[in-house]
Amino acid sequence: MNTLVSVAHTGGQGKTTVAQLLYLAAKRLGQNYTIVAADFLDDSGHSKIGKLYPEVVQEFGVGASLTAARSENNPNAPVRYWDRLGQVFLTGDAILDVGANVFSSLLDWSVDRHLQKLMDKKGAPRVDFFCICKAERHAIDNLADLVSDLLRRNSFRLGKIYVVQNEVGGPFLMNLQERVDRAAGGYQVTYLKLPKCQSEIWQAMEKEGVSIERLLEMDEDEIVEKLGVDLWTAAAGLSELRTWFDFNVRTLRDAGIFQIEGPRQAARKAS
Repeated sequence: MNTLVSVAHTGGQGKTTVAQLLYLAAKRLGQNYTIVAADFLDDSGHSKIGKLYPEVVQEFGVGASLTAARSENNPNAPVRYWDRLGQVFLTGDAILDVGANVFSSLLDWSVDRHLQKLMDKKGAPRVDFFCICKAERHAIDNLADLVSDLLRRNSFRLGKIYVVQNEVGGPFLMNLQERVDRAAGGYQVTYLKLPKCQSEIWQAMEKEGVSIERLLEMDEDEIVEKLGVDLWTAAAGLSELRTWFDFNVRTLRDAGIFQIEGPRQAARKAS
């Protein structure tokens, strides 16, 4: 299965939410992915998504420290740091959540290590990029630059580029598609919309560090206890969350991201 990379040039765009949705949609559709995080770690040694899925996420941090080249007497330390992530791209079957300000160093590494050539040689799965932004002028400009850099440097065995329009801050009144298509040249970008979740328990869920998956598994009484909300808020909020989640699973499924077996393919594999 392709490697799925959730990325944004700046923080707060919703990349961890998208990574969660990809992981959960894949599970619902019978696909088994590993979650990998290349992101800042807190004092507990976990990234943002790592705290939500501590038993699932493989943590890779954010790269070699600024003093690594001196302390290790190794000018290649910043590049060599990401070598251990290389196997993820060669193997596939992973969802990679890339922290803000991390992607540029990862891109430098992929160019330096001739990643695309190695992936082609090994017949590695392709890499699909999910580039996320909110309806903000600077975020759209950053997104266009990200897409342009990705295509210009051409250092991954590229599958598709998906632009995810996160409507959490409001609808996209600016012409994002025109701006991104211009940056992408002749490459065909796929556009997806991520509607704002109207659930009353969303903010409490984020504050308490509860994953979407865990919350969907709870009943109303458990939500009251875990999030400290009243029963009516819990009931309505859970219903809204389920509706939003189901909509996004359908969107991701219909976009053809996951390799879903039909009856004939399943029968053929079984035989």
